[in-house]
Amino acid sequence: MGGIGSGRRWTGTAKYLTTDFPSLDVRRLQGAGQLIPGHTFAWAYRGERRPSLLARPHADFVEIYHRAASGAWEADSGLLALAWSPCNLGGQRAWFVCPEPDCARRVGILYAKGHGAYACRRCLNLAYPSQRERAAGRARLKAESIRERLGWRAGILNPQGDKPAGMKSATFQRLVEKHGGLVDVALRGMLGRGGHLHGVQGDA
Repeated sequence: MGGIGSGRRWTGTAKYLTTDFPSLDVRRLQGAGQLIPGHTFAWAYRGERRPSLLARPHADFVEIYHRAASGAWEADSGLLALAWSPCNLGGQRAWFVCPEPDCARRVGILYAKGHGAYACRRCLNLAYPSQRERAAGRARLKAESIRERLGWRAGILNPQGDKPAGMKSATFQRLVEKHGGLVDVALRGMLGRGGHLHGVQGDA
């Protein structure tokens, strides 16, 4: 399979956002009337101009075909299982079943982690953009707290200062390293995809 996230399950802090992966939203497919058994349709991932895949729904699964480098459609090795639940006002709601064998959760969205391979957000340990923004805000506040303790000028974009008088070198080094890690987290979140910093003080 290969590609980003082709391993079984990621652990630790989320390294990617949900917006970094192509996705299939079963709610959009059902809402567009695309989950009719025997009906074949082309689908373009968000942000792509031409269809990336062909899908052929059945009652309990969807066959997926991806476009090869030659331009021809080729079948993926796996099928995307469907599950159905009754709605309060009648009818049924469709769900994808996460293909990871140790998961198999019912989910609304699956993310493409490599050619023909999909998994849910939890299995890929993906964060929503809003989660990264909140984490960035917390990291900035912690970094500013360290700067205040060290007597450095406020603003994580400003240069680091000297060791305060009377502070042990080991303590100073530990705080400097912690400050650097927090700044990295803060800047990654604040830059996001737009490349603009928001609410970060520094020298003009």
